[in-house]
Amino acid sequence: MSSLASAPTRAAISWQAQRIGSRLRAELGTILADSPHVAEIRGAGQFTGVDLVTDRGTLQPDVGLAARVVNDLSERKVLISATGIGNVLKIRPPLAFNDEDADRFLETFDGLRAVLGA
Repeated sequence: MSSLASAPTRAAISWQAQRIGSRLRAELGTILADSPHVAEIRGAGQFTGVDLVTDRGTLQPDVGLAARVVNDLSERKVLISATGIGNVLKIRPPLAFNDEDADRFLETFDGLRAVLGA
C-alpha cells in the first residue's frame, strides 16, 4: 500500500510536464534569442519544437543545420530528433525528466550557440 500512496497522481505528472516544458521553452528562447536561424520555439507539455531556418526573413527551412544540431547533441549524449521536413528540432523528454535533467540538457544545448549563430 505504501507504494500506491506515494505514486504520483495523474494531475501531479501533468503539472510537472507543463512546468518542465515551459521552463525548457523559456530558457531555449533566452539561449537562442540572437540566432538568425530560429523561426519559432513552440510546444505543449514537455514536448518542444525549435523551427530552424536559413534566416528569419525568408523562413527557408534549414534541414542541414537541424541535422548538425541533432548529431552534435548526440555526440554529447543528449538525444533529440528532427521532424517536419527535417528542420524542426523535436525535444521529447520522458515523463521522469526533472529539473536536474533540464539543467543538463540546457547546459549542453547552450554549448551549441556558435553552431546556431547565437
